Amino acid sequence: MESLVLHNWQVREQERAHDREERRLREEKDREERERKENDLREERVKREEREERRLTHERNEKDRMNIFMLKLMGQGQESNKDKKEITITAPLPDSGSQPLPIKLNLSSLVALKKDLCDYLEEASVDGVVMELAVGESVILSDVDQIDVSHSSSFVVLKLVKSRKSYFKLVRI
Repeated sequence: MESLVLHNWQVREQERAHDREERRLREEKDREERERKENDLREERVKREEREERRLTHERNEKDRMNIFMLKLMGQGQESNKDKKEITITAPLPDSGSQPLPIKLNLSSLVALKKDLCDYLEEASVDGVVMELAVGESVILSDVDQIDVSHSSSFVVLKLVKSRKSYFKLVRI
């Protein structure tokens, strides 16, 4: 009887050892499978991030190309150094003190000219720029190319109000 109990006990111990080994192998296999899946997911995430980065880079480059195209279409960025027009603007002597320093402006667009003049004279905004062609003869400018700088590029700028609209008036010095 003791030998039968001992034999059963040995058989159970062998079965337990066998079960432990099977569990260890299964756990190792499961761990390897998990690691493989994690590596696959990590690789897929890296590939996805690389694709997204390439897409974003492509979009940024495309947007930059479009901005350059729009600037050229609007007339900015087209002039070379030899074609740049520069004018010198002087404000009239204010009542309150000394005359402000003259400012040299590059003529790139009418919008930029209005902004520069507003900054120089500390005005919020104006409706346009007027140029005096001759005494008593003034025209509203629609483009900076209408400013002829071949004779003189120095102007006095005055504030002009007509029909409830405000303008900057350029008078050649």
